[in-house]
Amino acid sequence: MIDELFLLLSYTAIGGGLKYIDQAYDRRLFSKYKANIIGILIGVLAGYLVISNNNNTMILFSILIANAILRKIDNIGFYMGVVALIPVMVIFGNFIGMEWSTFGFLIAVALVDQYGDDWREERKLKKSMDMFLHYGIIWKIGILITALLGLIPWIYFFAALMLDIAYSYVEIYSEKRRWGWTKKR
Repeated sequence: MIDELFLLLSYTAIGGGLKYIDQAYDRRLFSKYKANIIGILIGVLAGYLVISNNNNTMILFSILIANAILRKIDNIGFYMGVVALIPVMVIFGNFIGMEWSTFGFLIAVALVDQYGDDWREERKLKKSMDMFLHYGIIWKIGILITALLGLIPWIYFFAALMLDIAYSYVEIYSEKRRWGWTKKR
């Protein structure tokens, strides 16, 4: 029970931290100094999770690969997180015994999801399609499929969902802050 709670909270922290960094650099809504520290901390946390088992390796590394391919690792905060994560993954990662077809599927789903969000930003779409592409529904469906097929335990589907919820929450909070609907701290 404690392990599952730690997993859910860790993915929540990673999701919220990633969006904090993104908003600090892209929108200048948060402190870049704090974003850099958060980058290191979530990199270390993700590294610990990757060491712990192959499911974390597949999920977190697929996100990293997709973002690297699409050049979304674009600021110091993200670089600091990657610098903290990569050595841990290379030295201690669980690549041996990993289900490579599942890993490949998760990379493909993450790429399509991230590309869809970029594509959406360049077009005027119906609200439902805009939300579908913006809020990572493709990635969530991919993770759901892996859980339904028994390729990953269900707790990882819920952890991935928490990552996305925290990411979206920080985005919504920061946009409200941008428009002055919340107090700056």
